[in-house]
Amino acid sequence: MTSLDEILDEQDARDLHGQSAPIARVNHLGLSSRSVADVFAAVRAHPRPAVRSGHIGNWSEIWAGRVGLIDYNRYICRDFGMGRPLLHAHTFTETADLSDGDTIYLPAGRIRHRRHERIDVHVKEDDTFRPLAEGESVCCAFAYAPADGGMTSLLHLRAAELAGIPGATTIPTFLTRDVPLVRRALTGLLEATQGPTATLPLDHLFGASVSRQGARGRAPRRTGTGFRVEDTDYPTGRALVDAAIEALRYGSLEQTDLQRQRQPVGQHLPLLGATAVLALVAYVDCYGAGDASGSQGVHAHWGAISMSGYPPLAGGYFGRRANRRTLRQIGEALATMPEFAGPLRFALLPAPLLSLLAPAEFDGDRQLVDALIGTVLDSTDPPAADPSRALREITDVVHVWLDKHRADLSPYYLNRFGRARSVFNGTEAVPSDGRPAESGLLGRLTMQQASMLLGALIAATTAAGEKA
Repeated sequence: MTSLDEILDEQDARDLHGQSAPIARVNHLGLSSRSVADVFAAVRAHPRPAVRSGHIGNWSEIWAGRVGLIDYNRYICRDFGMGRPLLHAHTFTETADLSDGDTIYLPAGRIRHRRHERIDVHVKEDDTFRPLAEGESVCCAFAYAPADGGMTSLLHLRAAELAGIPGATTIPTFLTRDVPLVRRALTGLLEATQGPTATLPLDHLFGASVSRQGARGRAPRRTGTGFRVEDTDYPTGRALVDAAIEALRYGSLEQTDLQRQRQPVGQHLPLLGATAVLALVAYVDCYGAGDASGSQGVHAHWGAISMSGYPPLAGGYFGRRANRRTLRQIGEALATMPEFAGPLRFALLPAPLLSLLAPAEFDGDRQLVDALIGTVLDSTDPPAADPSRALREITDVVHVWLDKHRADLSPYYLNRFGRARSVFNGTEAVPSDGRPAESGLLGRLTMQQASMLLGALIAATTAAGEKA
């Protein structure tokens, strides 16, 4: 069996044209000419479980496999054994009208009988709890909810849904299990942002801030030898790093004492930027436990549509040149630390490919999807030879298939590729058993073909929805 390292070596040989690889590199496996089955097998055999970086929220619904597009979370982590949920905890609660905040995972609401019910969320002002207004959105890590006659953190309220999911936790929980290591890493990265030879912009390390009442804030800025975060001053770099670690600890499911403390109004804590968070996760995953396996330095990570996209139609933010550059800058700064002195290859896996599979019990969908994939396999050219031509051919196949079978497909399956990408997706007929169909024909596609097929389905279905 081909290993993930070998698949990444093939991509490097194709893409680097003999040049040396940067110390930290993104390999987007949506561009791989290997088959889906080969890549899935390599991910399953990798020494460290791949990360699926979702958000805290309605994981009981997700685990049941009845949430539309993001059923891929269940498929990856449960049915195909290819990952573990490692969840962002500093996302923002959705407003009552679902116009702001995390409207995908809905951390401040529960789905009951196909309806969205809002949790009674509060913030803490000094020692007093204040309920949120309907139009207010706050950071989940600084939110509270009633439980057992008192108040508990919103994260701990939602954590009960993760208890039966192997390996599931939050990204801050994972990072703060070794606070001294993370402190050394952040100190080294902060040093790389300073002085005439700075190699990393400060706002790429700290991308924003949050108040102790969960309000969004701007990124830190320098003030002489110190730093200012909104109206909060940090006199030294050490103080800023300690504040960033404190903010992380609020997102940890293993820190039960913080939320009982007084929360002064007006104080802001720095938040790590998106690329910095993912880079730290990757380095700690690869090197934090002193792993000496042959795959040291390879971090496998399932990204959602916003992160991994579906190339070539959409590449996702993590594959963009600016984010690749930030990852490289972080890698160069961390290379001065003995713990992180090795290279990093960030193997980016497009999670939405799994949602090409229909629910197993929707047999009509399964048969039609198999026919679609069979046509792609039989009548289109491999993308590696001419990607533009392959995309046109696959797009044509999708349009013909949709024109012929749209009325025969379930609304549940079609809605996966429209704009309703929330756990509350508006469809009434959901699977009673969320297992996916077998991956047989999908496994025969190359990763490039599957990514193009997904992109063509999303483009065609979204366009049809806009015309309706």
